[in-house]
Amino acid sequence: MKWTPDQRALLLRLAESGELCRDQLAHASGQGALQPTAAEWRALLDRILAFGGALLLTAAAVFFLAYNWDAMHRFARLGVVTGVLAACCAGALFARPPGVGWRAALFGACVATGAVLALVGQTYQTGADVWQLFAAWAALMLPFAWLSRSSASWVLWLGVANLALMRALSQSVWWGFFDALSNAHALLAIAAFNLIVLLVFEGLARRLIVRPTRWMHRLAALGVLAPLCAGAVLGWWESEFRVVAATFSIVAGLAAAIYHRVRRDLPILALAVYGGIAVLAAGLVKLLRVESFLSMNLVGLFIIGASAAAGMWLAGLHRAVSSRRRGEMSGSVIAAPVQPADALRAHGVVDDTQYDRLVAVAQVPWWLMLLQTLAAWVASVLILSSFMLPLSLLGDHALVRAIAGVVLCAVAVALFGRDRLFTGQMALAFSLAGQALVVSATGSGWGAVFDGGRLWAATGLVVAAAMMWPRSTSLHRSLCALLMAFHAGALIGEGTGLAVYGAGLAAAVATLWLSRPQWAGARNGGQLAALTRGGTVAALALPAVVGIVGEDAWRFALAGGSPFAPQADVLSIGAGLVFVAVAGWLTTTADVRTRRAALAAALVLAMLSQPAPGLLVAASLALACFHGAHRGFAALALAAAVAYVGEYYYRLDTSLLVKSALMTISGGVLLALRHALRAAARPMGAAGDGARYQTPHSRGEGGAMKAGAELRLAVVAAFALLVGATVHSVIRLERVLDEGRVVLLELAPVDPRSLMQGDYMGLRFAIDDALPSRNGAPIGPPPRFAHLDVDAEGRARLAGVGEELPVSSASVALRIRVRDRALSVGPNAFFFQEGQAAVFEGARWGEFRVGADGTALLTHLRDEKLLRLGAPRP
Repeated sequence: MKWTPDQRALLLRLAESGELCRDQLAHASGQGALQPTAAEWRALLDRILAFGGALLLTAAAVFFLAYNWDAMHRFARLGVVTGVLAACCAGALFARPPGVGWRAALFGACVATGAVLALVGQTYQTGADVWQLFAAWAALMLPFAWLSRSSASWVLWLGVANLALMRALSQSVWWGFFDALSNAHALLAIAAFNLIVLLVFEGLARRLIVRPTRWMHRLAALGVLAPLCAGAVLGWWESEFRVVAATFSIVAGLAAAIYHRVRRDLPILALAVYGGIAVLAAGLVKLLRVESFLSMNLVGLFIIGASAAAGMWLAGLHRAVSSRRRGEMSGSVIAAPVQPADALRAHGVVDDTQYDRLVAVAQVPWWLMLLQTLAAWVASVLILSSFMLPLSLLGDHALVRAIAGVVLCAVAVALFGRDRLFTGQMALAFSLAGQALVVSATGSGWGAVFDGGRLWAATGLVVAAAMMWPRSTSLHRSLCALLMAFHAGALIGEGTGLAVYGAGLAAAVATLWLSRPQWAGARNGGQLAALTRGGTVAALALPAVVGIVGEDAWRFALAGGSPFAPQADVLSIGAGLVFVAVAGWLTTTADVRTRRAALAAALVLAMLSQPAPGLLVAASLALACFHGAHRGFAALALAAAVAYVGEYYYRLDTSLLVKSALMTISGGVLLALRHALRAAARPMGAAGDGARYQTPHSRGEGGAMKAGAELRLAVVAAFALLVGATVHSVIRLERVLDEGRVVLLELAPVDPRSLMQGDYMGLRFAIDDALPSRNGAPIGPPPRFAHLDVDAEGRARLAGVGEELPVSSASVALRIRVRDRALSVGPNAFFFQEGQAAVFEGARWGEFRVGADGTALLTHLRDEKLLRLGAPRP
């Protein structure tokens, strides 16, 4: 027989917790392998290689355009990026809808759409705000997302649309996307948009996603409830947010009722319930005017008790849903039981007594565990803060803090022994607070983690290890293991040692995942499982920390950071070796030819990804976690890999042009591997792309072919729409460049790097200081145009503002825009080729081409003598 993924995961989890002995695990292993089957590996690799290849190729296009190559004509650059979009659409045309290849190609088209729009903004320096780029991106990739019917494409669309909305509602450049969260109307607008998305997917999910999972529903529900919850919390103190609080009460109540009684969705129900707990806790803080030891602990205990009660209720509902599914499957023609616990009993792995216990204490789902963790963190902070006042009255001595921390840890150990959800939540909060108190006793007060010494790290490592050993929950042990990894890294300190530690930790946790069936039934299996989970999170985070400069990498990470430094060669080499070793381990039982091909491909990818060790670590752990029957951590590692592609963009040790070339080759290698794997699988009877998603038989073969042709025609139409919109915009802007009047505006620059568009010089124009909002006048509706007088050399000064274009041909009009709560006449950035910042340090004037309708395009920067800076732009 073959164990399903859920059954394998349950077997190993029960063995780690001690519910299954070694003999029972061996019996289960004899009935079926505890590793993924060849078919499961093929399905996983098919998706990873297809979507990974599409992501790397389109990201390479973004990196290329961000390089802003001066020697390449703007039309050539536009042609390259448009060619990437065309390649993605062509890939969809040659794939079978809606198979993996089809969905991956259209996901790439979604990303490439943003690249095309970003290039237009970069090339013509229109000064459009970031929200306009994201809004256009969301609108123009919508057809591709709809045609793909892919969850990945829809998640990307939802993220981009929300970013556009948040940035449009923001008023501050410094707060960026999150400034909107401080405005009641903005919170309501964000919630309303996500509510519309939620309703659309509730009604049309089967038409929008190939496999109608609930991911989009839950993300949209998070987009509804999170801003409303934040506003409701603020509503206890700010009258402006009381309407948000009232809205949250209504929406959360309706969500709880609907997703409990009508369409049961426990994660959305949990969001509503825990959001309500957060709002009530904030109200309790306001009511008690939390300042004393007692009031802080009362709020902390309320959070612990309420979250524990909610957790027990939701866990009961989760078990009821599982029982109902078992009842629905009773009498089914399926030979093997669907539910994992039923399968274990049916195959003699567990007896009736163990089965009843398994059903009664079904594993807490990951989303509930995450919410409980957040509640415990908040409660621990309150409990920890409550000790500050009495400890300060006692002189805030290190010995007093240490004793208080030890007492809290001892209480936590005692509470864990009661084996109840409420006491477990309380114990988790007490343990975290106690460990923090003990660590703070080894340094200068609460800032111990920022001291130059390492005593605090050594103390934290010992305390976390001691707290992981006694009986407790798997969540607590995993958090202690994570803290151990953190303290070990801090003890080593920044430099080559930390890079070696990062590579070694990745190798260790990968080995543990790969050998999980061998140690799961060991006496200390629970501790090993905790070390594996906590170590995985730390290993995924360490590559980002290693690259932070400064005398203490951990200090900068905790304090909010500094620019990234060149990545340590040791970590790059170590991560590459880990990746190749994982590939070798996974192909141990394969034939010689397959094994050699896999190792050669892994070696090539490791060499190409040397500048991005985080990507290699994440890829290695994703494969290892999947082999270890933990799909949750495999998904986390894949998400980290995507994040490291973005982090790679900001690494300064390699030029964007080189990065683009490396990612292009890497993406091509992934797609070539996918083609080879599919070719090798076909003789074995593997289905072709999309065979698992056949059109219903009622449509017949002719109907299926017709549907496929219609979908391909729709892809062509979506591509034509995007290209047509781009060409129309380019023609209009080229006309301004050809016919516009040259105007020079005085400026004052700064210099960072833009998202998706490359290096740029931040600009502020002197004329902006004379506009109404800069002079302290009431801001109201801004005027449409700034009227400028231009001298013989092209230098402009403000003559006035108005709603109409000037009548006199001697005056020039520039459109006025609102940015950073003020009016401005020009863009806030000038984009240039990477590495050319020094060329533009002497910039004092911005050269514009201004059209008759007030459209202004920034074309060059000039120095104080009005000489153009930089190479001529083709």
